Amino acid sequence: MHGAHDDGQGRAGGLEQAQAVDAVAAGGAHSLLLGDGDDEDNLSVCGRGTCGQLGLGSGRCDVTRPTRLALGRRVVSVAAGAHHSLCVCDDGSLWAWGKASDHQLGLGNLELTVVATPTRVVRCAR
Repeated sequence: MHGAHDDGQGRAGGLEQAQAVDAVAAGGAHSLLLGDGDDEDNLSVCGRGTCGQLGLGSGRCDVTRPTRLALGRRVVSVAAGAHHSLCVCDDGSLWAWGKASDHQLGLGNLELTVVATPTRVVRCAR
């Protein structure tokens, strides 16, 4: 069985060659890999995403090779919980995705249980 982005030839969509990594974050069964450099979309993800923690959308659960997450901005910091992920971008914005049933994403919506794509956290306490 191949991952959601694996083409069956060992190539992951969106990541054709090795990329240097500045930082990593590990969740319960998923990983976030922060690429070096000043490029946008420098965050890659892999692992199990049954709760949306990969940020690739609701139809993409398991990814066997690092796959770029298209945020359209440069990520400078990453963190992961058991079933959720967070990142901070170079403009200071905070983004969250994954399991939300315990309100761990900080999105302020009590009805959310899963957020399958990165969503900006609008209000942060100072």
